[in-house]
Amino acid sequence: MRWFRLDLEYDGTEFLGWQRQPEGRTVQRTLEEALSRIFGGETPVDGAARTDAGVHAAAQCARFCVERPIPLKGLVYRLNELLPRDVSVWRAWEAEEAFHPRYGVQSKTYTYLLRTGPCRSPLSERYTWQLWGESLDLEAMRRACSLLEGEHDFRSFSRGKDAEDCTVRRLDLCTIQPVEGLGWRVDLKGRGFLYRMARMIVGTLVEVGRRRSDSDAVQRLLDDPVGGSGGPTAPAQGLCLTEILYPPPWDEASARPRWPFSSCRRGFSLIPWILEP
Repeated sequence: MRWFRLDLEYDGTEFLGWQRQPEGRTVQRTLEEALSRIFGGETPVDGAARTDAGVHAAAQCARFCVERPIPLKGLVYRLNELLPRDVSVWRAWEAEEAFHPRYGVQSKTYTYLLRTGPCRSPLSERYTWQLWGESLDLEAMRRACSLLEGEHDFRSFSRGKDAEDCTVRRLDLCTIQPVEGLGWRVDLKGRGFLYRMARMIVGTLVEVGRRRSDSDAVQRLLDDPVGGSGGPTAPAQGLCLTEILYPPPWDEASARPRWPFSSCRRGFSLIPWILEP
């Protein structure tokens, strides 16, 4: 058996998430169906992150195995011929059997986009949380971000559908910074995230920015994770998986090339320019 890694991106608007389901359109099932057409039989795929319905990815990673060698450049072009317009594979690599995109990950970065301004923006509506007409307290949000960094029990920032009993996670990075002409971006980096954890963190930060909560309330949620719940879950469309990193020997393939990608059939990214590194 030969193992292969795929790096791909997708617009999650019309998907019920990454993970295959008995009914409904998912990214995993869509990719498996395209691979099955190429190889003439069922081709299961493992993914690095189980993104929720409506969540986007600029750097999802997946693997599959087949019994014969594959010309990788031809595989990328053939897959992109078969895949729908909201999914695109931008690179393929031959991998070792020991490589697992989910369990071998070193870190994942999610970026959340907040659209502020005097009016609604139809062109960015699929990729941002529209907070037009609102004024957020940036410094208060940054104080809350600093509290969230580090290792904590994030039970208050999850909807409780995780298979794992342990809700302790380490958040290596939690920052908010301006994006010219748009509003703000929140970057969250860690090895693993609980169910809806990223979106609940953003929802909590927005409540702090609206002055409906404060950093003391965030600290209490971390100190007593059983006694309360974080802010509302931020809408899915503002969240994008923007980076996945792996330790050696699989780190060579981790760096995402700058856009546009010559390997993509359309020659430009599905995710808008505002996420360009």
